[in-house]
Amino acid sequence: VAHAVSHALEFDTMLSRALGAALTAVEAESGIIQLLNPATSCLYVAAAQGFSDEQVPYGQPMLLGTAVAGRTVRDGHVTRGRVRPTEECLPGLDLSDHKSYAFIPLRASDSSVSLDTDPQHQVVVGLLGVFSRREEAFHPDELDLLTAVGSQLGVAVTRAQYAADLRRANLQLETANEELKRLDSLRAQFIQNVTHELRTPLALVRGYVELLADGGLSDDSWSHAMQVTKERTLALVELVEAITTLQDLDTAPLKIGPVSATELIRTACRMADQRVIASEIKLRFEQQGGDLVFPGDFSRLAQALHQLLDNACKFSDPGKVVTVSAGISSAGDYAEISVHDQGIGIAEEEHGHIFDRFYQIDGSATRRYSGTGLGLALVREIIEAHSGWVRVESQTGVGSTFTVGLPLDGT
Repeated sequence: VAHAVSHALEFDTMLSRALGAALTAVEAESGIIQLLNPATSCLYVAAAQGFSDEQVPYGQPMLLGTAVAGRTVRDGHVTRGRVRPTEECLPGLDLSDHKSYAFIPLRASDSSVSLDTDPQHQVVVGLLGVFSRREEAFHPDELDLLTAVGSQLGVAVTRAQYAADLRRANLQLETANEELKRLDSLRAQFIQNVTHELRTPLALVRGYVELLADGGLSDDSWSHAMQVTKERTLALVELVEAITTLQDLDTAPLKIGPVSATELIRTACRMADQRVIASEIKLRFEQQGGDLVFPGDFSRLAQALHQLLDNACKFSDPGKVVTVSAGISSAGDYAEISVHDQGIGIAEEEHGHIFDRFYQIDGSATRRYSGTGLGLALVREIIEAHSGWVRVESQTGVGSTFTVGLPLDGT
């Protein structure tokens, strides 16, 4: 048994070899090892010999009830006796062709993996059961030997459990380290992106302001400089507001109250007036049925809807139509608000990324259209904070439809 405990590479192999050695030593035909799950106070079969697979209750937890095996584990005493039809030895195990049994608790120290001979300092971690077809089997010397085997196995089981706990702890530590690395990478990327988005407009604003201050611009150039300065300043304001909102979503609770879909859309449209006028876009509102009222943070939802309208106008040519519609989902549990444009559209392979923070589509669209890459991320995080969802349907050169769903009952 000591050789099996010391040299077996696999835990199951160790138990099987140790059980075989114990059965040979006491001339028993059959045996079983059960381990105790402290969380459930149940025994489960870990190894068996001398039985067919059909006879052994693998995978079946055994409660520490009135059966002899359960009492042995509960009381911590060696038990020996005859197999009797009127006495339940081990639930689920057919012992009809056996005459004698012995149950030995597997003991180990409750404070270390070393062997402590004082039973008060030990805990029972399992059960060794041996069975014989002989009458009056397992004399005292054999029980002493089996008790020693139980102690060996108890220490081995405890060591294996400590090793498994250590592996789990190491795995959790590795996972935590990987998560910290990922968060650190995101932080670095965030700082890099924000720095870039701040530096570009600030450089332009500074350059034009210096030229204006030095009087080095003609009247025509002066007007252009003021226009660029205004646009870049607004872009900076939008960036700061977006970052502030994203930060608030992580820390500040939403101010929930009844929200009218009609009033929400009208407010978002008023917020987008400047973009609509500048883009020469025709804005249209369609409502399916009556007004919908649902719980939400009105200002945050208006901010999200305004962002969708702003994007729709920005990526549409002058004279095109942007349509806002409101209705109820087919299941009747969500208010759905859609923003449809006739703009440049989004390639299908980009649909899974456009809601990521600072993500911008590569190619000509990036060069032609300004933006921080935070707008759609802001939309998604505001809507998801309301337990809602947002999806996109788009085709390059045809247009896009962004739809948000908000639960009518707020859950």
